[in-house]
Amino acid sequence: MKALTIWTAIVVLAALVGCERHDSWKTETGLKVIELQEGEGGLPEKGDIVSIRYTGWYLDGGKEFDSTARLDGPMKARIGKGELLAGLDEGVATMRKGGKRILILPPSLAYGEEGRPGVVAPHAWIKFEVELVDIEPGPAPILPWNDAGKEIV
Repeated sequence: MKALTIWTAIVVLAALVGCERHDSWKTETGLKVIELQEGEGGLPEKGDIVSIRYTGWYLDGGKEFDSTARLDGPMKARIGKGELLAGLDEGVATMRKGGKRILILPPSLAYGEEGRPGVVAPHAWIKFEVELVDIEPGPAPILPWNDAGKEIV
C-alpha cells in the first residue's frame, strides 16, 4: 500500500511539473525517433516540399553544430529526393504538419565515413530536434508524353 501511495504521488507530481511521456522507436535503418508532439493532417509524399525548423547536436558532448535559427525562416527541401540527410528525410517523411521530433541518426544516415569536414567528425552519431512547419505539393513530374499518350518528339 505504501508503494502504491508513493507511485501515485510521483505520477501526480510529474504531471504537475510538466513531465510528459514521449513515444519512441527505432526504425529498420537504425534511426531512433522520439515523438515530442504529433502534428495534424496528412503525411508528405515523395517530391513534396517540406518546411522544417531544426537544431543539430553532436551526440557525444551535446554541442550544437547547425540550426535553422540562423536562417531567415524554416528550411525548405523536397522529401525523398536526397535534399536532406538520409536520417532527416526518413524521419520527416512520417511526420505531420506541426509535429516535433528528436531524431538520432547513426553515421550511415548522417555524414558517414567522411563526416562533414570542419563540422562533423567521421563516423559521428548526431541528434536533431525537428519541427515540420509546412507541406507544399511538389512540382508536377515532367512526362515524356502528352495527355493523349503520344510521345513528344
